[in-house]
Amino acid sequence: MDLVIEKSIRENTSPVILARVLDSTGEAADADSFASCSYSVYQFDGDLLTSGSLVVADVIEDALVTPSTDSRWRKDQTGYNFLWQISAALLSLDGRATYWIEIVFLDASGAAIPVLVKLEQHPLRSL
Repeated sequence: MDLVIEKSIRENTSPVILARVLDSTGEAADADSFASCSYSVYQFDGDLLTSGSLVVADVIEDALVTPSTDSRWRKDQTGYNFLWQISAALLSLDGRATYWIEIVFLDASGAAIPVLVKLEQHPLRSL
């Protein structure tokens, strides 16, 4: 089952995405679980806006980060192991927009572990 995250953001911000990513055996992944990580940012209607790669060790923690360590995680007491602050520069649409972001980890065998993110962007009306 794919991990899908939905989040509302303000225009011109760099949202933080937190998730618990499991490896192909169903265990919480660590940086050694994956050989590579790539991302693609789409306008929700399907147009590719940008893509690139992430350094696995920069976005996957070797141990789960719990709410007692990071209060941003509110889903459960188990914690997260994936954190990516998406640069506002990657979210290039003005005003109200919806993005679909596919983050794909590949393990050593080539198995893909996707993290899917739907971002609803809202402009500030006062600006």
